[in-house]
Amino acid sequence: MHQLSSFQLFTLVFLASTFSSCMVTITAIIRQMGCWKTALSIVVKQMITSILCICLFAVLICIGL
Repeated sequence: MHQLSSFQLFTLVFLASTFSSCMVTITAIIRQMGCWKTALSIVVKQMITSILCICLFAVLICIGL
């Protein structure tokens, strides 16, 4: 942990927090609707959005904005 840069630590915390909310979403949808397909579809979209946000943030950091 001490060897991580600030950006790496931010990325790790961001992904962990967004992916854990994905799991909360899937369990809530399954409880409410009993539909795995809908829950899985929403979780995949959340994870893709999270990863794209990190990629965009990395590009902005690399170009100095």
